[in-house]
Order: sequence, then C-alpha cells, then structure tokens
Amino acid sequence: MAKMMVFIGGTYRRPNSKYSFTFEPGPVPQDWPEDVVAYAVDRGKAERVPAKNRGKATVRKGNTGE
Repeated sequence: MAKMMVFIGGTYRRPNSKYSFTFEPGPVPQDWPEDVVAYAVDRGKAERVPAKNRGKATVRKGNTGE
C-alpha cells in the first residue's frame, strides 16, 4: 500500500475490473493501492507521502528462523 495526502476527492476505476476506489480529502495521509495513488497524483488531486523508514529487521534471541 502507498500513502497519499488527498486535497481533492475523486474516484478511480480499475480497467477491466468491477472495482472502483473513492478517495476523499482529509487531514492525515491515507493508505491506498499503488495504482490509485498514481492516478490521484497524476491528476493533481493528491500528493504522495513517503513511507516511514522501518529500519532493519532483527532476529530475536533464540529464534533461528527454522
């Protein structure tokens, strides 16, 4: 999922699909599928928000992953 800050509401309908996505403006970043975010950003309705850096994954002591 990608994040975007929505300024103007809109609807995106996936090609050859029965699914559509309606996004509304809001004060916080919203999670949407990548194609929805790309559509909104291309149309000037939203701005992409970078994902938080989660850092490196760590292995707990005693967990070998097997």
